[in-house]
Amino acid sequence: MYIESKMASVASETVVIELLKSKCMPIMFYGPEVYPLHKSDIKSIDYALNSCLKKIFCTNSPEIISECRDMFHCLPDKDVIAEKKEIFAAICEF
Repeated sequence: MYIESKMASVASETVVIELLKSKCMPIMFYGPEVYPLHKSDIKSIDYALNSCLKKIFCTNSPEIISECRDMFHCLPDKDVIAEKKEIFAAICEF
């Protein structure tokens, strides 16, 4: 990930995570409310996010990555997609 490689030596993990959440995650979650995603698509998004967190926190432990996602409020991908679909459905009811 470009942000992580440029900022890791200068910024704290918190700053890098906030950049990830504000710049990268919106791109990763763009459009799933109108396009049907398969389980493999969701797993691919989850893998990309987990890979970034593994690099940021220098770990391969799934338990640590899960704890970091909870601590920094990075919801599981399927929950984010479900929330976006609910919002979209509510908007389209008008």
